[in-house]
Amino acid sequence: MADVLAGKFRKQATDTDNSLDSIIAKDIEVVKDMRDIMAISIARLNGQDYTNSAAITAIIDSVGE
Repeated sequence: MADVLAGKFRKQATDTDNSLDSIIAKDIEVVKDMRDIMAISIARLNGQDYTNSAAITAIIDSVGE
């Protein structure tokens, strides 16, 4: 009986679109996509910070003259 129950759980855990291994693989892909999006966003923010800093510095330099 334990073998039958173990087989049922094993079947639920693998080999279908709704199985545990399939769902975890999909979740891993989502997390990887989120990581990539965050990296792009941070790179854009860093670039914008640099641009803003240069503009502010130019304004300060022109006012000081």
